[in-house]
Amino acid sequence: MKKLVYILGLIFTIGSASAQMSFNNKNVSVSGWGSDLEPKDAQCVMTNNSSTSADSMINWSIVTFDIPSGWQFDFCDPYDCIVNLGLGFSSTFKLKVGASGPLKGQFYTKGNAGNATIKIRLAYANGSHDADTITLMAKGWATGLSNLKKQSEVTFFPNPAKDLITLKYPTTKAIDVTVYNVLGAKVKSFTHSSNETSLNISDLEKGLYFIRFNDNGNIVSKSFTKSE
Repeated sequence: MKKLVYILGLIFTIGSASAQMSFNNKNVSVSGWGSDLEPKDAQCVMTNNSSTSADSMINWSIVTFDIPSGWQFDFCDPYDCIVNLGLGFSSTFKLKVGASGPLKGQFYTKGNAGNATIKIRLAYANGSHDADTITLMAKGWATGLSNLKKQSEVTFFPNPAKDLITLKYPTTKAIDVTVYNVLGAKVKSFTHSSNETSLNISDLEKGLYFIRFNDNGNIVSKSFTKSE
């Protein structure tokens, strides 16, 4: 019996040691219209489960870098944001043992549709434990937008908004308008037929949304934020 207890204790110890760092989500996927000017943020939270103070320094490096031509990728660790990255870039940040911190990849599509996959390896700087990897993915939907000037004509106020948002877009005809959440699910649709339309968003959850105008086959898309 003592031998069995010892073996079980050893298995438990090994299992615990293999999870020195953990993540609320190791595979993060975001999407939005390829014409959006705002970044698509793929974020997770890392927890340093080590009990050794020497394990407070974390190295990260980009081991897979697959993004469409024209895109830009930035990465933020708990202490710094570094812009315009590529394959092989590495850096170090401090995360105290027992603490948690955000890791955020920012994808800028710059008007280009496509799919991106970034894999980032994280390891203790002193090499005391096994490394782990997170995968950040982004999709920029094709919009068929032929005139980016139209996008600059779309404005919202206020933004962020809590209950009501006013859309301004000059038009002489009725335009179909659709609101999507960050997962690409349609949450509202209506018709815009004048220069201004008021939209009740009180029933939406807090977060980022995308409004798409279908103007005679041209898709004009912009985002707004629903506040508390």
